[in-house]
Amino acid sequence: MDPTPDATTDTRRPRGGRRPIAAFRLDDFLTQLGETGSVTEAALRCGLRRSTLYALRQSSQSFARRWQEALDRGVDRIQDGAMAYAINGHLRPVWFRGQQVGVTQHIDPRFMQFMLRAHRPDLYNRAPAPPPPPPPDPSHDEEWARQLDAADARVAALRARQKAAKEAEEKRAEEARGKAEARRQARRAAVAPPEEVDKPDKALRSGVQNA
Repeated sequence: MDPTPDATTDTRRPRGGRRPIAAFRLDDFLTQLGETGSVTEAALRCGLRRSTLYALRQSSQSFARRWQEALDRGVDRIQDGAMAYAINGHLRPVWFRGQQVGVTQHIDPRFMQFMLRAHRPDLYNRAPAPPPPPPPDPSHDEEWARQLDAADARVAALRARQKAAKEAEEKRAEEARGKAEARRQARRAAVAPPEEVDKPDKALRSGVQNA
C-alpha cells in the first residue's frame, strides 16, 4: 500500500494556505497529458501551474505513478502518429499559374527507414557485411619474390662496398704508418754520428765473419 496520501483524495491544507487541487482537475490534467505528451500543454489546457503539479508529483507517489502512465500513453500516441506518417506520408499541394489544382501524396523514405531501424533494429540497423577478399593472384606472389630478391641483392652489394672501403682504409693507414716510420728513421740517420750510423754495418760484418 502506498504510504503517501493520494493527492486526489488528500484534503489537508498544504503550506502557504493554498487549498488542494480538486481531484477532477487532476484527472483532467492527466487525460490531457496522455493525449499531448507535454506537461506544459496539458497544464495550460487545465489552467494549472506547472510548479504546483511538479511539487504534487514529488509529494505523492500515487500521483507520480499516474503521471508516468499518462506520459507513456502520450509517447505511444506520438509513436502511432509517426508510424502513420511513415506509411501514409502527407499531402503536397499542386499549383498551376498561381492556383492550387490538386494534391499529391508524398512519402519520406528516410523517415520510413528511421522507423524501421527503431522498431526492427535486428533487421534494419545492422552494418553491411564487408565484401569478401579477392582471390589470391599468383602474379602478385611472383612479383613479391622478385622484389625480395632485388632487395637482397642491394643489401649484398652495400655490404661488399662497405667491406672494400674498410679494407682500403686499413691499407691506407698501414701505408701511412710505414711512411711515418721511414721518415722517422731518416731523421734519426741525419742527426746520428757516423760511428752510430756504421754500427749496423759493423755488426753485420762481424756476424758474417763469425759465421
